[in-house]
This record gives sequence, structure tokens and C-alpha cells, in this order.
Amino acid sequence: MNFLNFKHGSEINFVFMTDIHGRTNNPASRKDYFPDTILNKLSWVVNYANENDAIILCGGDWLNRPDTSPAFISKMCSEFNKAKYEIIGVLGNHDLYGYNIESFKRTPLAIAAACNNICILSENQSLCIELQNKKIYISGSHSSPLIDRNRRTSEYYTPRRDIPKSADEERIHIVHGFLTNKDWPDGVPYTKIDSILDTDADILLAGHEHLGFGILEKQDTVFCNPGALGRVSAAVGEINREVRIAHIKFQISDSSESRLIRRMELVPLPSHIAQPADTVLDREKLEEEKNARNKIEVFAQQIQETNVENIFRSLSDPIEAINSILENDKFGEVDITDDIRRTVLEYIGKAEELEKK
Repeated sequence: MNFLNFKHGSEINFVFMTDIHGRTNNPASRKDYFPDTILNKLSWVVNYANENDAIILCGGDWLNRPDTSPAFISKMCSEFNKAKYEIIGVLGNHDLYGYNIESFKRTPLAIAAACNNICILSENQSLCIELQNKKIYISGSHSSPLIDRNRRTSEYYTPRRDIPKSADEERIHIVHGFLTNKDWPDGVPYTKIDSILDTDADILLAGHEHLGFGILEKQDTVFCNPGALGRVSAAVGEINREVRIAHIKFQISDSSESRLIRRMELVPLPSHIAQPADTVLDREKLEEEKNARNKIEVFAQQIQETNVENIFRSLSDPIEAINSILENDKFGEVDITDDIRRTVLEYIGKAEELEKK
């Protein structure tokens, strides 16, 4: 389907942002008022896009929770409605209940998308934007419980993967998946860029991983994750991270060949819009988070070193065994804190959700 037609133009611009994490309350790590800060960032992005006659693309996690207050979503949409073109994007795990794409239609964001300046891409859909005799296809893959797990990579290929690519087309694919250029510890589902170098996308835009990896060009594909627009954690990486968007420009060359020239750059938000991390992030909370993680790691190590068979003989359900451990104040030499209980129970909840699917 045709989405927009620029037949009489010589260039087209896109702006890519990801992981907005709009919310109505303040993360514990923030010293400013996050809801207003993120709305100011969105206002700046929309103004930047309009000034550059650009279409805004979003990599998912528009919101921090699928049941975010309609009052906040209304404010967010008020900013989006100022954009010259409809905003195109995919859904992140925070936009859905239990990673279930079918749950999206029950969220306030779905209502907003139906009534406002938002286009949520459908799976297997490619929007076609024409620039003179060239075609730019935009497609996307939403977050799912399968993406990045067990070396699954199908989401990083476009719906046109089986169609031979012509010299007069470009394919932009947006994915809310853990795409990365480095190795992560066992147990973390992720996809290494080097494992999908045969993707048919010319530009692969990724969200989900908040620190991002910037812009990397490998073989015939440009991979990009500028990092999250919203900083919701006081993790070490966030303290040192600059908030950025990506600007993509396609231009018809002046030569007789009339080639499509592509340029990309990262654009930092100005400091009065995205203040330096050490101004808005609480370093005391950073230390608390580090201490909590250390305690959880020690607890996990203690579990591994314990003869769990002795526990399971008296309890038929391993989850029941873990719950019984969490009811105590200590496990071996480890103090069981509320942070440990909360984290373990969150993982159990996610595991039970996945088991039901």
C-alpha cells in the first residue's frame, strides 16, 4: 500500500526515536518530574521532525505500562498531533500485557492510535513511500515472548524477504528486540548483529536495549539503536549516556543515473531538554540498585550450591519450594531482603505467563 507520495520531491527525511516509557509517576531514580520531562522531549522531537520535514518512526515501549493513565496518553497524543506526518512504529513489551500482541487492543494506547496521529505497523505489512520513481518500504516486528530466544531471528527480516530487491527500493525495518553488538551473559535473550548480516533490510532500527549502540554499518545494512528517549534507571550506563535520536535522509542524486543516496546521523537532544544524567538521576539510588543486585547474585549462587533435591522431596512444585525459601529471613548465610523477594517473584510471574502461552 502507498502511505505517502513525494513524487515531486528530491529528498525524504525520517527521525527515529525509541523506548519513550511514558508514565504518570516518577521512577525512584529520578530527581526531576519524569512525566513532564518526557513530554518536553517528545515536543522537541516533533518540532525537530517538522523543521526537517521528517516522518517520525518509533521503536516501541511508547509507555512504561500497558494500563498507563488515559490522561497521560492524551497529553502524549497532543504532542504527536503536532507532527506533520503520522508517526509510524511498533509495540514494545511494556505496551502489552504479558508479551501478548492480542492484548494491545485492550489498552488505552490502542484507542489513541485509532483516533490520533499514530500508525502501529501490522505484522507482515510494508508501508510504501514513493520518492519520484523510488520506493521506500517500512515494516516492523513487535515484541514477543519468542524474539531473541533460542537463536530465533526471523523478526529481523522484512515481510518482503522472499521478493527480489530492485535497485529502486530501500527497506527500513523496525524491531523491538534485544539487538546488540556484544555478548551478554547466559540467560539473557539477545541477538548479535553479526548473526543477522544476511537480513534483507537496508536499515534495521532497533529498540528495547536502552543504552543503544549508535549507528553501525555492516555489509549492506545499517543497524541503528540511538538509545532510549526515557531514562528510567540510575544504572551506570545511564549515568554516562547521552539522549539521542537518529536522523535518516534519502536524496535523489543529480546524476543521470538518479540514484537514491542515504545518510544517517545521531542527533543529541539539547541539554535543557534532556538534562545531564548526573543532574536528574539519583546517585544514591544507583548505589542502592547495585547493592540489591549484589545481594540477588549471592542469593542465586546460594541456591545453585544447595542440594535442592532434599527440598523437592517434601514439595511437589519447585516454585512452591522457592516460595518457602522466600518466607524466611535467611537462606544459608544470605539475608533475604524485600528486593530479593520482589525480583524472584517477578521472574516466577514471567515464567508462569510464558508457560500458559
